[in-house]
Amino acid sequence: MFYPYNRHVLIRTLGGDAPTTESGILLPEDYVPKSAYEVVEYLRAADDCSLAKMNSHPKRLIVQSSMIEEIETGGETYKLILENHIVGYLRD
Repeated sequence: MFYPYNRHVLIRTLGGDAPTTESGILLPEDYVPKSAYEVVEYLRAADDCSLAKMNSHPKRLIVQSSMIEEIETGGETYKLILENHIVGYLRD
């Protein structure tokens, strides 16, 4: 089990369908436009993170997508975001 440290938050990306257009511009088949922000699922926060101190953790966060870090170790991939790259959360 991975435990984040130093103001990092462990997240899971939710994925989603890529938007399609009829613009007539030719793009590679595997091209997926990336938004500046992404909705992710909150899993766990470092003890020194303000999210760790909340009584009720938000389930979905809005983060800067370019700042998501991936760590591969022991056959597992973990996705992290630094606390100051979280711009908000969505209420359920």
